[in-house]
Amino acid sequence: MSSSVETGQTVAVITQTTFQRVVRTMMVIKCWVRAMREQRKQQEKNVDLDNVRRVFEPATHVAKVKESKPLHKRILGWSMDETSTVFYLWTSVVFIGCWYNLITIVVMVFEEVQRSFYQSWITFNIVFDCVFLCDLVLLTRRQFVEDGVRVKGVKEMFMHRIKSKYFYLDILCIIPTDLLLYLKPDFSLSRLNRLLKCYRVSEFNALTEIRTLFPNLFRITKLIFTCFIIFHWNGCLYFFISVLYNFPSATIENWIFSYDKIPDPIFISCGVDDDFNVTESECSTDIIPPLRIFEEYDNMTQEVDLAMMYWANRSQAISFTKFVKQYALSFYWSALTLVTLGEQPSPNNTFQNAFEICDTLLGLVLFAVIVGDVGNMVTTMNMKRSNFEEVLDGCKSYMIYRKVHRYLQRKTVEYFSYTWSHGGGQMDEEEIAEFLPPRLYGQLAVHIHMETLRRVKLFEECEPNLLYELILKLELRVYSPMDYVCKKGDVGTEMYIVKEGSVEVVSEDGTKVFVQLGEGTVFGELSILNIPGNKNGNRRTANVRSVGYSDLYVLSKDDLWAALREYPDAKYSLMEKGKSILAKDNLLEEVTDEQELEQDAPVEEQLEAAAKIIREIEAQLDMAEKNFKESSARTKRNLFKLEREVDEEMKWMLNEPELSSKRRASSYR
Repeated sequence: MSSSVETGQTVAVITQTTFQRVVRTMMVIKCWVRAMREQRKQQEKNVDLDNVRRVFEPATHVAKVKESKPLHKRILGWSMDETSTVFYLWTSVVFIGCWYNLITIVVMVFEEVQRSFYQSWITFNIVFDCVFLCDLVLLTRRQFVEDGVRVKGVKEMFMHRIKSKYFYLDILCIIPTDLLLYLKPDFSLSRLNRLLKCYRVSEFNALTEIRTLFPNLFRITKLIFTCFIIFHWNGCLYFFISVLYNFPSATIENWIFSYDKIPDPIFISCGVDDDFNVTESECSTDIIPPLRIFEEYDNMTQEVDLAMMYWANRSQAISFTKFVKQYALSFYWSALTLVTLGEQPSPNNTFQNAFEICDTLLGLVLFAVIVGDVGNMVTTMNMKRSNFEEVLDGCKSYMIYRKVHRYLQRKTVEYFSYTWSHGGGQMDEEEIAEFLPPRLYGQLAVHIHMETLRRVKLFEECEPNLLYELILKLELRVYSPMDYVCKKGDVGTEMYIVKEGSVEVVSEDGTKVFVQLGEGTVFGELSILNIPGNKNGNRRTANVRSVGYSDLYVLSKDDLWAALREYPDAKYSLMEKGKSILAKDNLLEEVTDEQELEQDAPVEEQLEAAAKIIREIEAQLDMAEKNFKESSARTKRNLFKLEREVDEEMKWMLNEPELSSKRRASSYR
């Protein structure tokens, strides 16, 4: 018995030890997998950056090693880029300070707030004044762009800031006008100069609108907060006027604030039936009978008094502080007045009437601005959708007019739905390419496509500049489910890169699937090179079909050859690499006639070859003409010389008898 117990304990210990080892091993594997994922992400990031550097940095680029500077020089030479995250976060802090002043400067008009939060208000004032002072200093280290070059010099940044008008606003903003609070503690308007800093609010809005992923939501939020600040200031000013007119003595008919206008809400504290009569089991009904309907009232005031007596011990009021009532009613009055709804008591004197008129005029302008802004935002938000739906409706009408089959109509509508749901109807790549500078768009394209293109065996040894030229010529094309990308026997004129979705290689009848190609796969690259001796004759060797909706980037043969004309060495290298790939698959024949390449070459190549031949013929004709002219001139000279010699000989022959007679005559003498 004891031995079995010991055996069981031993087994338990061994099991526990084994389990601990398994858990420890699993934890090690988990940590290793996590580390590998992080390493892979970092490698992908480094590869993308390396691809960008290969294209946009010179081949002879030598990495610059940052010179180590002393700590004090780095601190003194520190500067801040306005597009950096650090500057944005600091601007957010300044933005909070501006909003704090916009709210608290006028809210101190309420006596209860001033009495309860005065010390906290002073503390926060000091904190945000320090923030504004630091902002004054930091903005002198704000980088700026001059003549297209970012200036980082300390002296230049300081002088640029001093020459700015906002520098003087910053100086006026930090003047300690708070010292007036020692003379009059409730004079919160002494901090009005702090509002000069509110120009930083617009800078924060601009930076946020660039960074946010929901610009329309941010614009609506900005409009709401702007309306809140205007209502807040106008409501506080209304209550301040009410204080001047002794609001505690005001009644509900007066224009100024009155507690009668905002009584505490009253709720029933006992059970009632469906007719709002109190049940006898929970509340006593020994005061008066239940209420009657309104039409049976004889004396309104008396009936109301009786009703109040009736509900006195059957209800309870929720009490709010004076500040809540004062601020709520003042804000409500401000909102109604500024949006020109009215429904308020009429002013009691000239000043109140003038204030009401000014508020109404301001409200008209504000209401027009609000309606205009909201209309613009709604139009902007729905513009893409409206344009897309207009195209969709036009397509539907066209298909109905042409009596297109319902299956094809449904397929077309499904494509529109897919395009919109995946952002295709909201994003135009060509529009983005036209807007961005060519170099910046090129960097985006390299970041997206370069690594995929470098994985292709045919292009893995190409120079980055050629790959960059090819990337810029890629065209996005969307295929619907079961659409054939290419069919066996077709002449290959395009190369494909699967960017999203998947395609499959199928049999000729489409019933058998040989292989499925996912994202990042490239196919059809050999058929666009026109390799001489290709047994397939630059024709497709397989049927490729889209599984679902697939986004493919397409490179045409003409675009490839247009790029290769600028890189003749790369052209030769690609040809040799393509031949080696075909030879490995036993798809290459020996070719002795080099004209085959010219025959299968693109039209541009053939035209270029024809132009070359024409230039050679023209050169030969020019040489023949030159030789003919030289020969003709030489012949003319020879003829002229011969004619002269003949003339001289003829003259000599004619003059010979006369000379002989003269000789004889002289001899006789």
